[in-house]
Amino acid sequence: MRKTALRLISLLLLLALLPAGGLAAEKQLRGYDEKEKKDNRYQYVSMGTYPYEKDGATQAVLWRVLSVEDNQALLMTEWIIDKQQVMTVSTSYNDAFVKRKYERIGSFQETDLCAWLNTTMLDKLMGTKKIRNALVETDFGKLFLLTDEQMLTTAYGFKADRYFDHPERMAYATPYAKTGPLYSWSRKLTVDPKYGTSPYWVAAFKYPDDMKNNYYMQVCGGNGHLSYGAYARVDVGIRPAVLVDLTQCTISAGSGTKEKPYKLKYTGTAGEN
Repeated sequence: MRKTALRLISLLLLLALLPAGGLAAEKQLRGYDEKEKKDNRYQYVSMGTYPYEKDGATQAVLWRVLSVEDNQALLMTEWIIDKQQVMTVSTSYNDAFVKRKYERIGSFQETDLCAWLNTTMLDKLMGTKKIRNALVETDFGKLFLLTDEQMLTTAYGFKADRYFDHPERMAYATPYAKTGPLYSWSRKLTVDPKYGTSPYWVAAFKYPDDMKNNYYMQVCGGNGHLSYGAYARVDVGIRPAVLVDLTQCTISAGSGTKEKPYKLKYTGTAGEN
């Protein structure tokens, strides 16, 4: 009887230590983990919809979880989902690339691209979905590009090196992002002949303190190296990022893999009466 009682007490203590809901722990997002097997080092989230096919048909957007800190998850789209100029020039090739007829700016917040991300793209991506309320407002808005420093952050799974081939920074473009140019004089999205991947903008400037020559923003090339491109280029893609406030949402479905990404459910009170 004494042994039976001790076993019962031990079992009760064990159950008390388990998370609510029984043996299975509550699902939680995590950032990049190099200790995991190669295919499991990142977790993935499905959130929002965006044009995917050439004809504009939409699909759910797949996001890669780069980090989770202080109940905020940094996500970046797995694919390049669109393309856009840094500073809008639509008149002619001569104005855009020869005369460089666009405003000189000193920060990403001042670019036409930053404004476009947080109006046109954000509305198209999230619409009126409640999960939009869980997006954190940053210095670049709710939808933004990673910086040079972030693109070199090893904790995100990136190499701390700008040059040569870097598969961890490479990205394929959706059929929609590869569609025709924005203007008659511009090219389609560039595709790397070796890898089939495409370049995308990074929020950093080549000459941030030289307003005369500051017309280049950083580009992550198709092979993952970091270089620069003129503001007016439209053959460079967009791979946006967001910060998600995890205190305002829960995981409602999925397993966190690329094939079965987590789905987030908004649990906050924004917009409610």
